[in-house]
Amino acid sequence: KIRTTLKETKHYKKIFVFCNNRKQIKKVKKTLPPSATLVSGSIPASIVFPEHHLCFLSFSCLSGVAPNTISRWETGDSPGMYGQVGAARLKDLMPGDFLTHKSFGVGQYQGLKIITAKEKKQECLKITYSDGGVLYLPTEHLTMIYKYQQTGGGHVRMSTLGKSSWLRQKRRAKQTAKSVIKDLIKTQTLRSLPRGFVYGHNDELYKTLRESFPYKETPDQKKAILSVVQDMEKEMPVDRLICGDVGYGKTEVALRAIIKSVSSNKTVFFLAPTTLLADQHYILSKERLGPLGVEIELLSRFKTKPEQKKILEKLSNGFIDLLVGTHRLLSADVVAPRLGLLIVDEEQRFGVRHKEIIKKIRPNIDIITLSATPIPRTLQQSLVGIKNISKIDTPPKLRKPIETIVSYFNWEAVRFAVEREISRNGQIYFLHNDINSLPFFHKKLSFMFPLLSIGIAHGKMKTKTLEPTVLSFFAGEIDILLCTTIIESGLDVANANTIIINNAQNFGLSQLYQIRGRVGRSPKQAYSLLFVPAGVSINADAFKRLKAIETYTQLGSGYDIAQRDLELRGAGSMFGYEQSGHLSPVGFEMYCDLLKEASD
Repeated sequence: KIRTTLKETKHYKKIFVFCNNRKQIKKVKKTLPPSATLVSGSIPASIVFPEHHLCFLSFSCLSGVAPNTISRWETGDSPGMYGQVGAARLKDLMPGDFLTHKSFGVGQYQGLKIITAKEKKQECLKITYSDGGVLYLPTEHLTMIYKYQQTGGGHVRMSTLGKSSWLRQKRRAKQTAKSVIKDLIKTQTLRSLPRGFVYGHNDELYKTLRESFPYKETPDQKKAILSVVQDMEKEMPVDRLICGDVGYGKTEVALRAIIKSVSSNKTVFFLAPTTLLADQHYILSKERLGPLGVEIELLSRFKTKPEQKKILEKLSNGFIDLLVGTHRLLSADVVAPRLGLLIVDEEQRFGVRHKEIIKKIRPNIDIITLSATPIPRTLQQSLVGIKNISKIDTPPKLRKPIETIVSYFNWEAVRFAVEREISRNGQIYFLHNDINSLPFFHKKLSFMFPLLSIGIAHGKMKTKTLEPTVLSFFAGEIDILLCTTIIESGLDVANANTIIINNAQNFGLSQLYQIRGRVGRSPKQAYSLLFVPAGVSINADAFKRLKAIETYTQLGSGYDIAQRDLELRGAGSMFGYEQSGHLSPVGFEMYCDLLKEASD
């Protein structure tokens, strides 16, 4: 084995063989070629740099214990490893994957082939194109390609070899990337002017809030809080994105910023995309900030017209410290003379019109954006120095992965899941996203569990019915909440640790991930049961989504989910831009690289 491996690498000009002890050295020494040098020590795997004729061999590889050889492009994500941000890695590619080549466009990878050219054998990637054309790309040119990921589902449009249409598409994508960066830089330039005041250092109110936090801050949470505090104590306006998986503690970062702003006699707006999420933030804010004397109000459809009018009067007279609400906060009649800080939760879920209003507000006040949509690592690298981003990747202590099962629908499985949760005094979500058939499921569940309290929640309900139902579930007075996707964002009930999702095949991957994130917010083991109808054929895409959600159960797997789905659909609009039209032809990874080029 040793002799064979060394023979295969003899054409390299420099070979370094790593051995741990004299015994290993003795075994190897006899068969070393003149270009080889013995090195005392060990490396986990052999690494080759074909373009430099350089080779590092581990003894374990030579002896057959670990026969894998890692090429230059497969050694991980170390800085400077590739020429560009999103270059593909060979180990990440599977036959059938779509690739974007810088010069030739989108093709389909068919696997590795050995090609003989000028009496020399070369390992190449075989890439086919729409016209039947084939490109054989030597593996040393791997930095010319990106793994293609589009901005949504649907058919992938492959390029035609030799056609100028690809160059036009690439040129347009490059122009929009420049436009995005130019817009971001313009916003940053406008915000580089001093705001006219500086927040004071952390006072007694801040310290009291910090000490009242019932959990130990995670390392990433601490970093995010420190970054926000440091931002606020500078003269320049704050513009920071706090990004973290569902339930990882982004709201606590926001609360620290709120108390710091209120302590400096500034009003804060806390903007949420849904009524339920706004209500959740309002309840938590009242619980954490109310005892500190912070005057808090809620502005959403849960409030009557007279109540809204009264709140707006209080606001204009400077008697409200924190106003929590939906896009209603962006209306022209909402006037806050002392407005200093805007916190936006899940900005990408707002409509284009509301995003434009938020964008216009940005230059004038401090803004902190919270997002459970994981930021693609490639996109983050592209925006270094332009966008301030804090990532919370560490899960809260004692948090357990959610046990996820995909199954054909059957009522006995429902009974088992409900009884298991009730036996530990927990609560259950039963998600059925069809309002018309909710009464049937309510009747069936009531018959199966006559002693349990079952509530219904959906978006078409009147406020006077929906709000008491949601509040009762918060309070633990309802055992089973039969609901639609209205609970996708906003319901944070630590005692609810079982979720049943019916017709799971109809949901997108990121949506399933967000919905599943409603449970598992306490040290208790959480369960997610995804039902598909028996006897109904499920298309290939739906099958892949369900397989992925069942596979990605580990804590912090939002980034894996995002790579499959959420990054692609949400990343284009994450900072208030809709670029999917120009992003689709080149793919997400290459677009990130164009962003990086534009920002350099």
